[in-house]
Amino acid sequence: MRQVKQFHFTVIAAAIAALPLASYAQQNDSALEKITVTATKREAVLTDVSLGISALSDKALEARGIASLEDLGASAPGMDIIKTSPGENLLVSRGISTSQSLSIQSGPAVGVYIDEMPLAGLTSGVPDFGLWDVARVEMLRGPQGTLYGEGAMAGTIRIISNAPDSNKTAARVQIGGASVDGGSTGNSLHGMLNLPLSQGVAALRATLSSVKDPAWIDAPELNKKDANTHQQDDAKLALRVTPSDKLKIDASVWHQNSQAVHGNNQTAPGVYSPTSLGVQPGVGVAPIANGQLNTDKRSSDSANLTVNYDFGSVSLVSATSHVKQNADFMADSRDTLPIALVYLGVPGAAVPFVLGGTELTNTRKRTLSMTTQELRLVSNGEQSLNWSAGAYFKALDRHVNNDWHILVPLVLGPADDSTVVSDTSSNSKALFAEADWKASPSVTLTGGLRAYNDDRSATADVKNFSNVFGVPVGVYNTKVSESQTTYNFIASWKPSSQINVFARAASGFRSGGPNLWVQDPANIPKDFKAEKIQSFELGVKSNPMTWLVANAYLYRNEWKDKQVNLSTPSGLYDYLGNAGAAQSQGAELELQAYPTKGLSLNAALTYTDAKLTKDLLNSSGAVVAKNGNVLPYVAPWELKASADYRWNASQGMNGLANLSYVYRDANYSEISNSAATNNGSLTQLNLRGGVESSKKTWGVFGYVRNLTNAHSITTIQMAAGGGYGVRYPSYVQPRTIGIELQAAY
Repeated sequence: MRQVKQFHFTVIAAAIAALPLASYAQQNDSALEKITVTATKREAVLTDVSLGISALSDKALEARGIASLEDLGASAPGMDIIKTSPGENLLVSRGISTSQSLSIQSGPAVGVYIDEMPLAGLTSGVPDFGLWDVARVEMLRGPQGTLYGEGAMAGTIRIISNAPDSNKTAARVQIGGASVDGGSTGNSLHGMLNLPLSQGVAALRATLSSVKDPAWIDAPELNKKDANTHQQDDAKLALRVTPSDKLKIDASVWHQNSQAVHGNNQTAPGVYSPTSLGVQPGVGVAPIANGQLNTDKRSSDSANLTVNYDFGSVSLVSATSHVKQNADFMADSRDTLPIALVYLGVPGAAVPFVLGGTELTNTRKRTLSMTTQELRLVSNGEQSLNWSAGAYFKALDRHVNNDWHILVPLVLGPADDSTVVSDTSSNSKALFAEADWKASPSVTLTGGLRAYNDDRSATADVKNFSNVFGVPVGVYNTKVSESQTTYNFIASWKPSSQINVFARAASGFRSGGPNLWVQDPANIPKDFKAEKIQSFELGVKSNPMTWLVANAYLYRNEWKDKQVNLSTPSGLYDYLGNAGAAQSQGAELELQAYPTKGLSLNAALTYTDAKLTKDLLNSSGAVVAKNGNVLPYVAPWELKASADYRWNASQGMNGLANLSYVYRDANYSEISNSAATNNGSLTQLNLRGGVESSKKTWGVFGYVRNLTNAHSITTIQMAAGGGYGVRYPSYVQPRTIGIELQAAY
């Protein structure tokens, strides 16, 4: 009750402060500047786009200190970005999410684009990257299948970089340092150099980002302090050539390195100490401590070439991208041995004795290669009929070497070693078209379709026999082919230039695919079906006064054949299956106000009801989750609010301050809704302030993240199944104090 009262008080306070994150900029002290976005693949004013969309300008990103996807989550209404481990995130939009998984078949529910380059080929954990030198970020909520395909079932995030400028030389650098409560220090370096090659014709833009996060998790059994280290480096080189007013060529290459030691799993805030749990009455024997911490090393190289030619009435756009990623993961997985031992017939009470002298390591080497091509025609100008149409192709290959080393002398004798080499591929193509027809000066009708075909295959090559896993040596193949059609229909009415009322019906999907069924053919199906979303939305966007924006949305999503992670009865293997049905419905309120010169108040209040509408069964027919269970990572109530203030501190110098607040209601990490996976509620308060020259040639900023040092949980992982696991929460990063110094030319 006390928590509920606190929440209602916060809502009332935020409503008084009033508040979307549609990111308008101040103009003439109190008016709101119109923002142009390209989310519909045609330029449009943000308030005229008839769907749930928010955008953050470069000024808003800097004022709030948003430097990563995780930071962006605090300013994304109706969308959550949950850090599951260093450098990896889970995206949730309007109650729709995908289970966190290392499966090479899975993909995200929210599409992510950097300019014209899609990252939809990555697994459900979306990698982080520095939001440095960014012009704006666009966040689209709800299915975006017509324009963005199968990787955008729940929404799309578009990160628009600053383009090379052929008219002036420019440079910018930022250095920073941070210290986390009870932990170590971190540092960061960001740099940008813009060089014209030919005045008004060609320019290069180079950006660099290197971030070492502070660490704070101790592993006492391993005599390690501040063990959860993470270092990430990004480098990008972009070229823009405009040989004429009609032709624009953009080319870019991007390299990233990331290395994390240990995830964010903890047994108490700031502590990873599994042995302290001992025996759990009525559950079984808990895992012992890991012999060493997990490591996850990744590197990726990406390239994009986008050519835009203006024929006058239409423009032709060609976007070609290639991504190559390598990832090496190593874990000492002794905390999963209790399951295997019990499965092999060892009595639970004897497990601690048998575990003596054991070894269990799992090493996974993963590579990914993805090439995409989109070719589209787009109408120019504002006509009675505005349209875009095109074709999309994707070739994706993933390769995994999965090695296990198991030594349990009292049970197995000699060490048990196994290797499985897995390859999956996806070759897909799509045709799409969308058009806006102005039926009258105040009524616009939008219709869009996308026809999609995907051919997927999976091969498992079992190199040697394992007594534990029991999979015969050999090569096992599975192929799946499917076709989907998605739609987007919108009717919008603008009774005045300040009001836009719309109704939208749209669909989206996530492809099915093959399972690595050879591990347990009796319980693992060979494939899983595509999951589909049908969405209905009503929205009102309004700008009733020059200093106020108020938007409201109601939506309902019908989710069929939801893809979920399941485990075999033994608990040894995970696979992807389909739930019968689920739904999410809710409401969103966005407000933004400029009550006085220099002050911007923003807030978004959302309510989401997302649940199963049919029992979820595993392969043996047992109920895994009941009808009515809440979908993972979906909080019923959520509030995100911020206040930005800018003032003239002295002649030639401006002061800046930002206060942001996030509240997330209690939610579950697993669809079973077991008490052990209840994340509880989350609260976080961040503060940022500083001074800069009026010409932005220098700046000094300080910040405090998690000002109250709250120990809220973001996610919970179960280290083992079959009743012999232990919950490993990930707590939000403790209070972190930092400073940033900037200089620009």
